[in-house]
Amino acid sequence: MSRALRITFVLPRTGEWASGGLRVVYGYANRLSRRGHVVSIVHPARLVINPSALDRCKNAARYVLRKIDGKFTPNQWLVVDSDVRLLCVPSLAEPV
Repeated sequence: MSRALRITFVLPRTGEWASGGLRVVYGYANRLSRRGHVVSIVHPARLVINPSALDRCKNAARYVLRKIDGKFTPNQWLVVDSDVRLLCVPSLAEPV
């Protein structure tokens, strides 16, 4: 194999509910990881464009909840390789 790549997928939501689009991304991540690449998947707790102060509070609360219960991953409906790094972030907005 050639040089290992660092690949990051950014999803529009957490992965606790099954969907075809997320399944495709997780499938790509598994295959790329098996080929020796370093793969990360970023899940925002909530996806809000131009978040207000209230949205930022909701993002933070959902982020804490998802980090505690671990439900930002697709573990209930799909197996993701342990080498794939699954990350949960409060939002995709830049910090103010």
